[in-house]
Amino acid sequence: VTVRCRGFAVRKDGRAHRMLGVHTVLRDSDHVETDRQLADLIALSPDAVLAWSKKRGILRWNRGAEDLYGVTEAEAKGQTPQLLTDADFPEGWSAVEQSLIEGRRTWSGEVARRTRDGRKIMTSTRLSLIETAPGDMLILEIDRDITAERQRQENLRLLNRELNHRVKNLFSVVQSLVLMSSKGEAELDPVIDKIR
Repeated sequence: VTVRCRGFAVRKDGRAHRMLGVHTVLRDSDHVETDRQLADLIALSPDAVLAWSKKRGILRWNRGAEDLYGVTEAEAKGQTPQLLTDADFPEGWSAVEQSLIEGRRTWSGEVARRTRDGRKIMTSTRLSLIETAPGDMLILEIDRDITAERQRQENLRLLNRELNHRVKNLFSVVQSLVLMSSKGEAELDPVIDKIR
């Protein structure tokens, strides 16, 4: 810590009676280094990491956010992330904001968004509230692109549905063959021999 001090002695009857002065902290090198290291870590994250304020908009926007949304930090600063990314929260932003304000302090879920070029994406989003001043709040937001994962799940769901449909059709054909083969037979063994 670097501190600048200025002061003088207050004299009484020619003798120093007390000291009056001012000290100013010029910089706290430990905190500066820690802040720089944290900023470097956030910058390296492949996920979109942003800090924003309800009143002041986006304050920090890392490289992951630039890559995901196609918007530079300079363009993002001051804007609200919900408007910038056309965010569609499952229960609506008002409900999410209210839950943060009323004490939950964190929210996580999937949010549909748009990139600068108009692509629709799905993000796994986590919001953490940090109170700064009355009437304002600082929110740390981390968005991970899960669009490809959701697409794979949808493809798997469609394939399972198709497989189920084909199995039912095949079962219907087998059932019809058994019914046709069993006509005129009272016993099961002759029916089984016909099917083989």
